[in-house]
Amino acid sequence: MNKLMSDTLSYIGDILNKEKISWIVGGSIVLNYYGLTEIVNDIDLIVDIKDFEKVKSILSSIGDFKELPKKGIYKTEGYIKCKINRVDIDIMSNFKIKHERGVFEYILDQNSISKVIEINNVEIPLGSLEDWYEIYKLIPGREEKVQLLKEYFSGKDN
Repeated sequence: MNKLMSDTLSYIGDILNKEKISWIVGGSIVLNYYGLTEIVNDIDLIVDIKDFEKVKSILSSIGDFKELPKKGIYKTEGYIKCKINRVDIDIMSNFKIKHERGVFEYILDQNSISKVIEINNVEIPLGSLEDWYEIYKLIPGREEKVQLLKEYFSGKDN
């Protein structure tokens, strides 16, 4: 993750923490933290649905954003794309993915946080690799990330 992205994440994280928002960072930032990828194109945040309107209000005051409708396999109840400091950010609430066996729903609670890291003296709650492995398996076009995680997990058993 480059400096602009980490500075932006800590900037947003500081605001969310001060506002007592329940949130985690996920996606490729989690993979990057564990050294599984160098490529981080955006920041993926999952926030509690009860805090979604508040997050929307906060982010609209510091960046450009747009709310997106549910489409395709995504049945997420709240979804905003925004740009802060030239960094793309996806904010999701009640993150859901439709698949052949039903609908996967990401439950955001204290068990969702696998680790809390510090960036610029700001606590950043990370989602778990195991959760993102399951999520990536459900999203078309994420086979490379699924393979990276599969290899990581099989190497941990040795």
